[in-house]
Amino acid sequence: MLSKSKKLAKLKIVAYRERERAQGQRVGDLDVLYNPDTLTLSYHNEYRVDDYCSEIKSNTFCQSHAGTLSLALVMDAKMSGNKNGIAEQIKQLKALCYQLDKTTLSPRFLAVSWGQLSIGNGQLFSGRVQDFAIDYTSFARDGTPLRAEVQLTLIEDPKLPRKEENQDETDEDGLFNIVVKGKPLKQLSLAGISSTQQINGIPKAKLQLCRPGIGRESLKNISEVADCQIGEEVKVYSGKRNPELIFKGIITAYGLEVAKGDEVLNLELQHPLCRLDNTNHSQVFLDQNDSQIISKLCHNFNVGTIRYLGDAKKKTQQVRHEQKVQFRCSDWHFIRSCLDANGVWMIANPDNIEVITPQLKTQTPDHQLSADSGDKIYSASWAFTSMDQPDALEMSSWDIKKQKLQTQKASVPLLGDKALKVSAQRVLDPTNWSTHYSVPKDKREIKAWADSVMAHLSLSQVQGSVEIQGTTKYKLGDTVKFSEFGTSIDGSAIVTSVSHTITSAEWTTRITFGSEGLSNTLSPLPSINGIHLATVAKYESDSKSFDRIGVHIPALNADKQKNKLWARFSMPYASKGSGMYCYPEQGDEVILGFIEDNPCYPVILGSLHNPINTSALKPGDAHKGWKLTQAGAELEMLLNTNDKNLLLKSGEQRLEVSDTEILIDSPQEVNIYGTEIDIASPREINITGEDSVEITGTEINMKKPS
Repeated sequence: MLSKSKKLAKLKIVAYRERERAQGQRVGDLDVLYNPDTLTLSYHNEYRVDDYCSEIKSNTFCQSHAGTLSLALVMDAKMSGNKNGIAEQIKQLKALCYQLDKTTLSPRFLAVSWGQLSIGNGQLFSGRVQDFAIDYTSFARDGTPLRAEVQLTLIEDPKLPRKEENQDETDEDGLFNIVVKGKPLKQLSLAGISSTQQINGIPKAKLQLCRPGIGRESLKNISEVADCQIGEEVKVYSGKRNPELIFKGIITAYGLEVAKGDEVLNLELQHPLCRLDNTNHSQVFLDQNDSQIISKLCHNFNVGTIRYLGDAKKKTQQVRHEQKVQFRCSDWHFIRSCLDANGVWMIANPDNIEVITPQLKTQTPDHQLSADSGDKIYSASWAFTSMDQPDALEMSSWDIKKQKLQTQKASVPLLGDKALKVSAQRVLDPTNWSTHYSVPKDKREIKAWADSVMAHLSLSQVQGSVEIQGTTKYKLGDTVKFSEFGTSIDGSAIVTSVSHTITSAEWTTRITFGSEGLSNTLSPLPSINGIHLATVAKYESDSKSFDRIGVHIPALNADKQKNKLWARFSMPYASKGSGMYCYPEQGDEVILGFIEDNPCYPVILGSLHNPINTSALKPGDAHKGWKLTQAGAELEMLLNTNDKNLLLKSGEQRLEVSDTEILIDSPQEVNIYGTEIDIASPREINITGEDSVEITGTEINMKKPS
């Protein structure tokens, strides 16, 4: 009996009608608890003692017997989650494992697995029941069994006969075919594979390859191991007679695993899109829409043909960006932001890339799954939440021309129907969500972004997944109709993720709907924090009449042909028809800030002196003010904090104002014009001309004060 200090573990038993253990021969499965201390795996060789010579002890090998697996399964009616009594649990186990199959009239062929434990030729034990003994350990007062242990002994009966060591060819009727560098693998066979394909994600897979039929054979002499190098293309097909491509990708990592003498080659694969994720770029896209940006980035790495389905092309082309900036992020991250900004989905298939608008097909669903139709559904789950679910959502951005916020309301998407439909009944707070942005985006951009955010939030309201018998018929974006599960669950939903798990014993497929299937939803781009340096570009007229100035930003690119942006200019005073105007000149070094840290919207905050553009006044100088030197001419407006005077100077012309006098000094003419000019002094007025003094007028009156 299991002691209280020991913990039970869960073990899975899958039953098949035939020895091949193909998916079509699968009868059923059970997850059962067992005592790990009781697990025994034994092998037995038989020898004959040579008795012809009593003095020499020798023997002769006769045969190797099949291995046996012994363990104790534990059944406890008091354990949480148990809906059936002990008698019913034992009945199910016996019917699955021990009783004769009605078709073959023999015990069923089993595949037993537990986690990563190597309990046979791999991570499962293939065999049939030899002994089935029940030990009841606890009863209720009325005699109802409350706890029992089933002593189970399985005799090894492998899926395929072991091959001779010199036999390299894999089984031509195998379920899966692996192609590396354009050639099918013959020396290595598939021990297991797990793959995942998500909406707006890069498909990934993990492969385990081993020497077929020889559990402890070293891989060091297998020439095909050398072909499995990083960057090589790998294709996985289901079946060899009518092959269907399950996964295509490149090797991104590999390793060798040795466990109890067994050697396994582990390969990590990713869709060629992973090349875009292995970058870090800053670049400017001028006068382009998101469709052009996506196509350009994908074309740079030759990742396949891009197909736009439905109105996805229209959505990604509706706004032509004057300047859109990718700042210190991977090309894949930037593509994701373009997809999210327009509310479209990217599907990376083995041979092409599709961009779609999510659409629920309520009248003609792609697939139907029913609880009562006999579909091979191994497990299913549904989840509903009211968190982060707005009743309505609106977003606003700043309109520079109209000098006010422009607001757009999000549309509620149709991503499910009936019980799987987004419902206001699951909203905790009926208050609308409002988000306001300072960035001056086009109203179509704000509308698309609001719709996209609403769609992602809606996808998190209803989520679920279904594990079924392995198949390739389910595709991302397909509509699945669920029925006969109950009115609180029945409905249609869009597939957002498809994953496959394949072992030598079984192939299962998991389809997911809701945000659980999306890859890193609405992942924000890196912000451009702090201030950045730039130089003023050659003057060009601003087509939008915002009085913007072209600047070259070295942080985006060293090439001035690829780093130019339009920047607004921050003035100390800017009002209607009024302002303090000190625009920087071409080549000046300026500092930039960015509206909401968005690299698309720079603002010039000020200018800097440097060794090339030197300062006319040093920090310790007593003069404060403004000085302009251009084309040999000088203009000055200076305040002297020591002498407490004001100096206005143009070349050699100067006007100086101090506490004691006002001085006008010019080597040229000084002219004063006015309809009337009054010159008055409480004391004296002196007019001196070294050559002459001339006073001209129609009438000249000189009076003595009365």
